[in-house]
Amino acid sequence: MCRMVVVACKSRYAHTKTYAQWIAAEFGADLIECCNVDIETLLNYDIIVYGGGIYNHAIEGISTITKNFDLLKNKTIVVFTVGMECSSTNGDIMPFIEKSFTDEMKEKIHLFHLKGESDHIKNGFLHNQLWGIFKKLISHKCPDYFDGNEPIVLSSYGNVIDFIDKHALDPSLAE
Repeated sequence: MCRMVVVACKSRYAHTKTYAQWIAAEFGADLIECCNVDIETLLNYDIIVYGGGIYNHAIEGISTITKNFDLLKNKTIVVFTVGMECSSTNGDIMPFIEKSFTDEMKEKIHLFHLKGESDHIKNGFLHNQLWGIFKKLISHKCPDYFDGNEPIVLSSYGNVIDFIDKHALDPSLAE
């Protein structure tokens, strides 16, 4: 017999896990961290909610879903991403969708994006180095040609910017 809802997540800096905990609490769902998720576990649920951060133009930990999609495609699958992207519209995160999902997956999987946090004290050395390189690249770009993420990078470098918001999970507040 299937249990109703499971929320699984891969969280590097705990931002995705924060959203996953809120979702699990709201729906009375089981919460499982990605390192403990296997296909046999997911098959026991009717609704699978998966959360992953966006790193290197990919959704972290999504392979459990994508590699086993044929076994899961008759279930309700919701994927949420967390990152510093500017919008919750699929248009802004389309490269990540294209890289992660086939056309069939895109038709079946419900996807939404939530903003995260940038904290250069908590971030690891490599993450800070990559932000520094990105900052140098965009600091020479004319502000008239910014695509939306550049001002966030410039203002967050060396600072803490926190966009984590429980109200972002309320569909009635969507733009």
